[in-house]
Amino acid sequence: MYEIKYNKVKPKTGSLLISEPLMIDDIFQRAVILLCEYGKDGSYGVILNKASDYKVNQIVKELPNFDAPIYIGGPISLDNIFILHTLGDIVPNSYHIIDNYYWGGDFDVINNMLNNNEITSADIRFFVGYSSWETGQLKNELKVNSWAVSNKKYPILHYDDKLLWNAITKTLGKNYNFWTKLPKDPMMN
Repeated sequence: MYEIKYNKVKPKTGSLLISEPLMIDDIFQRAVILLCEYGKDGSYGVILNKASDYKVNQIVKELPNFDAPIYIGGPISLDNIFILHTLGDIVPNSYHIIDNYYWGGDFDVINNMLNNNEITSADIRFFVGYSSWETGQLKNELKVNSWAVSNKKYPILHYDDKLLWNAITKTLGKNYNFWTKLPKDPMMN
């Protein structure tokens, strides 16, 4: 049997968490999570590669022409919409995560920009829910090898979400190549 070991990369705000390949929890199976905040008092992020069956315009009535998918960011606060974007300071009250990735901000500004076709789905992603860890929880999950961590730069909004887990896993190095060859369901091996 293969031994899956924690890669010892320290997580930080902006890190990517890559779920180990045999995780059976549906929402986290083959998930890539962007850590929007990492700290001693807890952490939160969004799953980048779990598109729902719904489009933004089906959920957000103010955006009737924006038919990009809504993503499932995690199991917490599923009745709220969250926004990840690359618009920076153009959107007031945005929280800078890393590089050109920002969280939230003034929805009216985003709404106007989308309705005026000033931005596209390559600039922004909508989520229902988010993923969260209490103090020490993520550290413990890393110790038991539930996640690998990557601090490499990657164009996360510009990648097909169905291929993202494999693509990010391959950047972890040759010791992780076998992850991409394992079946999603270990009983099907």
